[in-house]
Amino acid sequence: MNSEKRRRQRGVVLTRAGLQKLQTAKSEAEIYENFDKRFTLETLSARTGLDPDTLMKVFSGRVRVDKQTLIRCFSAFCLQLDVNDYHIPVNETDNVSNWVLATCKSKSFIHYYIDWGEAPDVSALSGRTEELATLEQWIVGEHCRFVTLFGMGGIGKTTLAVGITQRIKNNFKYVIWRSLRNAPSVEDTIADLIKFLDEAEETQLPKTLDGKILQLLGYLRAHSCLIILDNAESILQSNDIAGNYKSGYEGYGQLFRCIADTLHCSTLILTTREIPKGLAFKEGEKLPVHCLQLTGLPTSAAKEVMQLKGALIGSDLEWEVLVHYYAGNPLALKIAATAIVDFFEGNLTSFVNFFQTETLIFDGIREILERQFNRLTDLEKALMYQIAINRKPVTILELQADLEEQKTVWELMGALSALQRRSLIEKNHTRYTQKPVVMEFVVQEFMKH
Repeated sequence: MNSEKRRRQRGVVLTRAGLQKLQTAKSEAEIYENFDKRFTLETLSARTGLDPDTLMKVFSGRVRVDKQTLIRCFSAFCLQLDVNDYHIPVNETDNVSNWVLATCKSKSFIHYYIDWGEAPDVSALSGRTEELATLEQWIVGEHCRFVTLFGMGGIGKTTLAVGITQRIKNNFKYVIWRSLRNAPSVEDTIADLIKFLDEAEETQLPKTLDGKILQLLGYLRAHSCLIILDNAESILQSNDIAGNYKSGYEGYGQLFRCIADTLHCSTLILTTREIPKGLAFKEGEKLPVHCLQLTGLPTSAAKEVMQLKGALIGSDLEWEVLVHYYAGNPLALKIAATAIVDFFEGNLTSFVNFFQTETLIFDGIREILERQFNRLTDLEKALMYQIAINRKPVTILELQADLEEQKTVWELMGALSALQRRSLIEKNHTRYTQKPVVMEFVVQEFMKH
């Protein structure tokens, strides 16, 4: 029995860098030899001389195979298998001595350096199982180079970023979290990243931005690094087209493009209320750049979040009404839960009955919406007013007729798309509407003017 177990555990798997090298070569062959269509397992089997089951093990990057199998795979795409392309995985359950295990953990593929920076402490993450699985597949399974998490304020982007980082951190040698809330210059951000990634701490930074970015890319190629940049909306322009950079911060666009376009074995996660200019068109199913828009929590998860503030009692319908009103926004729900506990003794029935006659946009929720609303262009604000005033879902032609200033359909389409990306409106077939709490806030803003 023990000898059979030892035989099953023999073998190697590709490192993250090795798997990316093989996948890149396969993708290039698909482009030039197969009209940009993916090779089937049968095609790969004929090319490598390996059976489909073995190939699936190789490309999973997790199941052990013998070294000769990896050599045959690499040779099929004119690659040479280097010592950095594979390793012998060691698990806590492997039948090895504590000394061997400790020695292996000092190797780069297990030991990692982590700097959490200003990342918040996240003890519980409710209702994001699907999003976590998607992100893990993108980053660990597909080795995406650039992942953007975007959505309205309070929706849980930072919390999800912490959750996925905790989940996958052992796949990287370096993990570093930095907040862009105070809008540091791109030069300062790059210098900070390089300082962390350079173990010798003696690096001389180039004088030009191009040189600094090139030096950072060198580290991203040499090691598997996970970089999280939080609150990227702070470097984007308000009252302008969604995603435009503030004056003096255009260098971030160059940094993001280089990380997205250049071959390396690392990943950058960006959290933001809107996607920076130039990134959206790089995103695609077969491309190493992905964007995930966070929406509100389902009722079951929202209940878990709100119950953390205290015991809340109500019917299923009242829970549905409450979660729908606040668009499933975790931060808004927490603020509302505090008020329900403090002023209604945790009784949802009393609270729901009260806000049917009163507008309940608490200060914390208003602050979230104000920051988001103040970033809009004049046209986007005008559209928000018209959608809120109409109350019911409206078409683009109805909006065009209601606007005081004449706009073309193309102009309206661009503004409406930006509002969708900012998570402020929703589209149902050909009609646009807003979540109740957003609608009430916009009506109040309209009454001020």
